Amino acid sequence: MIVDDRVDKQEQSVVEDKGIITDISNCFCEYLDYDKSELIGKTRDQFFFQLLRMNKLPDGSTGTSEGFLFTRKLDVRNVRIRRNESGISGRFEYNISEIPNSRLEENNGYLEQLSLSNVIGIGILSVPDLILIKANETYLNFLEPPYHERSNSIGKPIKDMIPGLCGSRFEGFYEKAICTGKVISEKEYEHIGFQRGMTYWNSIITPLAEDGTVKYLVVTASDVTDQVVDRRQMEVILDNMSDGLAVLDRSGSYIKVNKKLREYIRNITKLDDAVDKLGKSYQAGELYYDSSENPLPLDEFPAVQVLKGERTKNKRVLMKYNEQTTYFNVDADPVFDENGEIQLGIILCRDVTEQVRRETLIKEQKEELEAIIENMNDAFAIFSREGRVIKLNAEARKLHPHLTLEHTIHSSHEGYTYYDLNDNPICIENTPTRRAFRGEAVRNERIILKNSRERIVLEANAVPVFHDQKLISVVVSHRVITRMVEYEEEIRRQKELLEVILSNLRESIYVFDQDLNALVLKNSVRMLNLQAGQGMNEMNSMHPQSDPFYKHYHLDGSSMKLEDTAIYRAVNGKATENQTVCFQENGRKYCYLVNGKPILDQEGKFLYGITSAMEISDLMNSQLELRDAKEKLLDLEHEKNQVLMNAMKQKDEFLYLITHEFKTPLAVILSALQTIDLLCKDQMPLVAEKYLKKIKQNTFRQIRLVGNLLDITRINSGFVTNNDEVYDIVHMTRSIIESIQSIAQQKGVTVTFATALSNYEICFDEEKYERILLNLLSNALKFTEPGNDIWVELRKKMIAGVQRVSVSVKDSGIGIPADKQAYIFERFGQVNTSFSRQAEGTGIGLYLVKLFVSAMGGEIKLKSEIGKGSTFTVLLPDRGRSRAEHQPKASESPKVLNYNERLTQEIEIQLSDIYF
Repeated sequence: MIVDDRVDKQEQSVVEDKGIITDISNCFCEYLDYDKSELIGKTRDQFFFQLLRMNKLPDGSTGTSEGFLFTRKLDVRNVRIRRNESGISGRFEYNISEIPNSRLEENNGYLEQLSLSNVIGIGILSVPDLILIKANETYLNFLEPPYHERSNSIGKPIKDMIPGLCGSRFEGFYEKAICTGKVISEKEYEHIGFQRGMTYWNSIITPLAEDGTVKYLVVTASDVTDQVVDRRQMEVILDNMSDGLAVLDRSGSYIKVNKKLREYIRNITKLDDAVDKLGKSYQAGELYYDSSENPLPLDEFPAVQVLKGERTKNKRVLMKYNEQTTYFNVDADPVFDENGEIQLGIILCRDVTEQVRRETLIKEQKEELEAIIENMNDAFAIFSREGRVIKLNAEARKLHPHLTLEHTIHSSHEGYTYYDLNDNPICIENTPTRRAFRGEAVRNERIILKNSRERIVLEANAVPVFHDQKLISVVVSHRVITRMVEYEEEIRRQKELLEVILSNLRESIYVFDQDLNALVLKNSVRMLNLQAGQGMNEMNSMHPQSDPFYKHYHLDGSSMKLEDTAIYRAVNGKATENQTVCFQENGRKYCYLVNGKPILDQEGKFLYGITSAMEISDLMNSQLELRDAKEKLLDLEHEKNQVLMNAMKQKDEFLYLITHEFKTPLAVILSALQTIDLLCKDQMPLVAEKYLKKIKQNTFRQIRLVGNLLDITRINSGFVTNNDEVYDIVHMTRSIIESIQSIAQQKGVTVTFATALSNYEICFDEEKYERILLNLLSNALKFTEPGNDIWVELRKKMIAGVQRVSVSVKDSGIGIPADKQAYIFERFGQVNTSFSRQAEGTGIGLYLVKLFVSAMGGEIKLKSEIGKGSTFTVLLPDRGRSRAEHQPKASESPKVLNYNERLTQEIEIQLSDIYF
């Protein structure tokens, strides 16, 4: 029923008396589909806002407004409402009429039909308050309980029903549609509900305008959660495939590239993973190769072939990047539509680099094995289980020229007869090869082989090979040992001869086991009084250690302990060479020259010991006569050393002279460079600047080397003095560190200065201190990798009751081995000469540092650990410092001014061997 302004006002009136609804026209009750009894007695808010769900009432005691209300069936009606005072206090009369032609279902019939179908969710929101005025069941199911029921949602603001809408991206869509009047589409919008959790919706927001003003928003929503979840699950599956996968559409665009393929693209090409079109990698300069490493043209690329309808299986494609070759097996399958037209191309690629490497390795190993077998000194043959020859190496073909791969085991014995080492005949069925066919393994069996031409002694091996307990082949090898058998016979004869020789030796030979039992004793040993057939244990029982016989002596007359003798040393695994043993017997002194050696097994355990003793009593007497001659020789040696010292002094003086002569040309070179830099800097090309910079840097290196050599020569000659004055060591240290910060930053190293002292004045030589600190910082910079730190710490330190000033330079470089730490302070001492160009040196820097520190009355210490870095600590005496508590300003101190003028060039010289 449509009510308009022409209907009698009394028929659609509502009377409010002191906030209570007291009367309603029958026509209006019928319009709302309510019984009057259900409405009378309600409060104004209950009636208008709860039952009718109106969005607004007129302001003030009288007035008119437009809005909407909802019938009992929750149908929305756009109405005009007028509020009048009745003349009685607290009593008002409302006249309500429907705005003509305002019903949505009449003006937008297609929305009504689409809503009733419930295929997609449809909700209509009022503008600007975004109140839900109409929705179908599908849309309501989008809402969380209890708003999924019409009675709890129609007429309410959408922000109250969708958690987190305020301030969200979707609220922005509403605002954009209202402002622009354009349709807004959002696919797979994520919505998190209290009960359903994460869901995904495709939404379209369509603004409906009247008289150019957006009045409604029609929101269509379709739940695509299942499709999104299924797709993402499939994407997870595809992204976790061990193979790379790509899907092409018919135009050659990649519509899917999984994680593994993107990883391949990033790792082995210059491209990123954003390749979206077939042929783009070729255009970017990427090269592909076939299995023969020939360039692969684009039209033979599997992805191109698949769009032609061709299927590819296990096509080998190679890629080369950063001197590394990667091998792929590529499968490509076309997908056709119902008309037989190409719809998609599916590409699978697998990195088979490791497989190719293994196949190559197996092939190489097989070839190596073939080469080893072919070049074995042993004859080698393999027989199949049927007894056919399937492998012969070169030695086998040489020994048995009648055998070929066509022969069988039966023909292999033709022309030969077999014997054991005692010349007893061996029947063919008992030869090693025949026994192996019966399942017996034969190892190192010696047999004699005879034919009409020769007699050969063989050492044969024959091994059956089984698979699933079935014989599959027999491997036979043998070597000719005719000469070796002859050698063994010769060795036997030589052994007999050796025994004859030993019996005639002048030296005494004693071979014993671990129990000191004599195994061989040639000639009795006077000092042991041991006869053939006796052991040391018997000798010990005959001559206890308390017996004077056991008092053996060294050549100098000191007593020799039993465990120091050659026999006992051999038992303990130690060799003895030319040990002189003296003893007395019957008032006469005897001397023997003793050698001993243990014989150990493969595990290093003692097997036997051998000692030999030769009497040298007469020789020792001759030694006494040579003693005087030796003393004279020592005197001559002393004179020779003195001459050598004088020569070394002259060498140092010559080195000082030559080094000093280097200074003048170096100064001229440096002056020329500075003149070029001053006058021609803007006229030089970049290449010239680069090479002049190198010349300048190497000039500073030579100046540094010359200076170091001169200083070392002066110090060693004793012509060095300290120019001690009072300086602020804190200020000077900080200035040096700040001056090298630019060099440290170029290398990517952070240099940090830490001290608890604001200023501290002591008496020292500023130039020597500067050289010491710059040398230590130069070494730290050279051996500290970019991204690491160098720390310099200055503090007072009490050592053995004496106040010292400690300056430590700590780096995080490669470290110095413990056995090399003392060596680096020696002249030309370096830990390792294999460092790169960035860490080269002459080996005199730390030697000079040590000399300077010693000259200043201090000491230098080193603490280092491989892989963690090194800390050099200089300890200087704390003497002659001022009592002033403040640090002097640079402008007040001419010493500081002079120091600052010289510091920049000194840093260039001392740090000239640092490269970037």
